[in-house]
Amino acid sequence: MEQTIEPWKVSVPEDLTKPFVDWLAFSIEYSDKSWSWLKTIFGDLHVEEKGTTTGHTHRFRTTGDVFGAFSPKRRSQKIYVSLSSKALFNFRSASCSLTKLIEDAIELNGKFTRIDLALDDYQGVLNLSHIYEKLKRKEVASRFRGYSKFESPIDLVEKGSLFRDHKIGKHGYTIYIGSFRKSNCFVRIYDKRLQVGPECAWPVWNRLEFQLNHDAADQYCNPSWNVDPETGEILNSNEKFPDPRRATFEDRSFPKTAFYYLKFLEPSYKHRLNDLGHVCLEEIHKRYWGICNWWTDFLKIAEGEGIGLPKNQTGLQDIDNWLRNQTSGAMYLLTEVYGEEYLEEILEEGKEKFENNKKYKNLLKQSQDQKLIAKKEQINEVPF
Repeated sequence: MEQTIEPWKVSVPEDLTKPFVDWLAFSIEYSDKSWSWLKTIFGDLHVEEKGTTTGHTHRFRTTGDVFGAFSPKRRSQKIYVSLSSKALFNFRSASCSLTKLIEDAIELNGKFTRIDLALDDYQGVLNLSHIYEKLKRKEVASRFRGYSKFESPIDLVEKGSLFRDHKIGKHGYTIYIGSFRKSNCFVRIYDKRLQVGPECAWPVWNRLEFQLNHDAADQYCNPSWNVDPETGEILNSNEKFPDPRRATFEDRSFPKTAFYYLKFLEPSYKHRLNDLGHVCLEEIHKRYWGICNWWTDFLKIAEGEGIGLPKNQTGLQDIDNWLRNQTSGAMYLLTEVYGEEYLEEILEEGKEKFENNKKYKNLLKQSQDQKLIAKKEQINEVPF
């Protein structure tokens, strides 16, 4: 029987329940036009003559944490650009939209190598233990063959080999569906709250991600085929044209993508007479099983919503949420009892702890850099 999951009664801002891109990587042509575009979109590029895992000889970073790589002497390698979750969160302050970024990259002969599509759960609908049991009982319809479970810091892996996933870190509970290393697409379902740690303000925070790589990522962002639009001829070449049958990124739907790759099923049964003439239940064929209500209900939240940028980045926002939700009442109480001097003492102690906390220093610098960039981008208009 389908498990009944009691949701947490938590008020969640509507923006946090919308689907978003959590990683984006692509390569564009090596040209003056590309370099000009990169500087216009991302600001100053801090270049280093240092090799990268992509095989390029040089790398660059921006103040918004965008990473890039290139080889001046091997221009055919193109310019590689990677936006992590943090970089995409910072990109929200840019004047360019995510859709426009993808369209511009396509204009620069861009090829997309990775895109992560994510949807967050703050109500406990994605019960990871229940999902893993469904996978073990094969109560799924999926385009993937395998699955695995990873728990840390115990480093327990079931149905798979040990590997490192930079997205999970040292703490977490993650279920992988599909091949982590070999497939063009796989699913990652994990406990985001465990990953964030004690600073997380949400009592429940799970994440569903579809990671598309190589051809799957390229076709998702830039659907193309080898049919000449003018003649209708199927070309036997590497030349590609936009595929009018398929949605562009702007019109992509997270629920449709999720349903295409994965469905959790509820077994169905029928009555039959056994050899003794007794009525018993017999499981019917899997093709007639229904889809679990909790799966469809969770995905319905994202119906009609475009796939945007991350809204809940771990860092300043989590600290702010934690401070407001967990400590503000206690701070008010103690200030009422001991007076304003108590608050000043707390701030003085906090300053000492801040000086010894590298993470907090980095967050402060990041915030100051973003304000500086925003100030530079303001247009100094004549007021008449």
